[in-house]
Amino acid sequence: MNRPGWSVGTLADSLRDERGRLGVVRSGELEVRAGAELSYRHLPEPAAHAFRTFGDLPDDAVPGWLVAVATGCDRETAGGLETLLDEHLVEVVGRDHLGLNRYRMHDLLRSYARELALTDNQEVRLRRRLRVIDALTAFARSANAAMPTRFLGVLGEPGERGLPEGPARAVAPTVRARPVDWFESEHRNLVGAVDAAVRLGRTDRAADLAIELAGFFDMRGAYGDWLRTHRLVLDAMPQHDDVRAAALLRNLGQVHLYQDRYPDALASFDRARALFSELGHPTGAAVAAVGAGSVHRIVGDLSTALTTFTAALQEFAAAGDRHGEAVARNAIASVWLERKDPETAAGWLRGALELSRADGDRHREAQVRRRVAVLHELRGEPQSARGELEHALGIFDELADLHCAAYVQQSIAELCLRQGDAGEASALLVGALAVQQQLGDRRAEARVAGLLGELHDATGRKQTARHYFHRSLATWRRLGLPDEAGRMDARLRSMR
Repeated sequence: MNRPGWSVGTLADSLRDERGRLGVVRSGELEVRAGAELSYRHLPEPAAHAFRTFGDLPDDAVPGWLVAVATGCDRETAGGLETLLDEHLVEVVGRDHLGLNRYRMHDLLRSYARELALTDNQEVRLRRRLRVIDALTAFARSANAAMPTRFLGVLGEPGERGLPEGPARAVAPTVRARPVDWFESEHRNLVGAVDAAVRLGRTDRAADLAIELAGFFDMRGAYGDWLRTHRLVLDAMPQHDDVRAAALLRNLGQVHLYQDRYPDALASFDRARALFSELGHPTGAAVAAVGAGSVHRIVGDLSTALTTFTAALQEFAAAGDRHGEAVARNAIASVWLERKDPETAAGWLRGALELSRADGDRHREAQVRRRVAVLHELRGEPQSARGELEHALGIFDELADLHCAAYVQQSIAELCLRQGDAGEASALLVGALAVQQQLGDRRAEARVAGLLGELHDATGRKQTARHYFHRSLATWRRLGLPDEAGRMDARLRSMR
């Protein structure tokens, strides 16, 4: 197949037809190369620079402001991006959650761009890559300052520090107004930038970005990316002796806790707590202590949990951290609720609720109200419990926290089950299951599937019950949790 008249633009148009792609590539690889070289030689220097720059950009579609940052230009359409669009060397592949155009270079063209990028001075390439990493980190820090939820961790200092001039700074107000949408849009590029920083040997930069991503990962249940980025950076660090390492360890403990790896979680929290204390960072130590206390509570060591939560409260209070105080008071209440002592829990919950509301932290308020619901159940007040859960659900819905909202739906469903309302319980659990599956929270998915199995078994729908029990069993096995899987397997055997 000989097409000497093909330009790269014609080739790109042809390659958009996936049915013809293999045939073109198999018989025309040399022509692709020749066409790309011909088109590149005829580009003006700003456009040629932009073409090479795409070889150093993430593989995913990118916004125009990031192209401008990478090329070092002060306008989005400067530096040749417009020329690349006109020549069909780059295409607009849609708009992101913020309504901004996303640009992508076809894979074959990108491969050539990567080769050309290697011809640039090594220092030029390094500056280009670091500009991208630094801009994404600065935006992540700015977005975190405007998030609708407060992350229980240690993040960088908020502000506009590090935001480049030009189109990146121009889009900053939109990012602050819609931080979750920005994180959603740049999720893959952000994770890729952590990898890139590690490969460049810039572990401090990689750590800074990974730490800023933890709050979004928590909100969206993105445990895989959370675990991988933090392990990657910690493994790349020559020593674990600074605040960055302590924050990464604390965050890693949280992921282990969510995924039921309790010994690993406790080890990470304890290491983080000791390191924060050694570095004179009381708030970080208190945050890590809350995590450690949560592990002790879950495994049934309530005395140690209470001691640990109380120590965290004292550290938060000494640091003047009202948000942390609310967290610790809520945690202390959880121990008294586990001990079936609603009256003692009530005082701690009252303090946590007052602090959350005074601080304007609606997300924490909703979390406290979930505990207040448990208190009402223990007192034999199911209607009051339902009211608190509905209030919490309304807050989570308003904050667009699908993950926490699904947990509350599950709590309401369990309350309905205990009150004999199987119909509403079923609808709520099915909705919660869909959300947990969408967000990739397999642990919650397994538990909700198990509850649906119990519900259908109790109402005589044996085949449907088996379906949900099998689903729960398979998920527990994928998570590598034999105790939970064993309970589901036993439940299935009892139905034979």
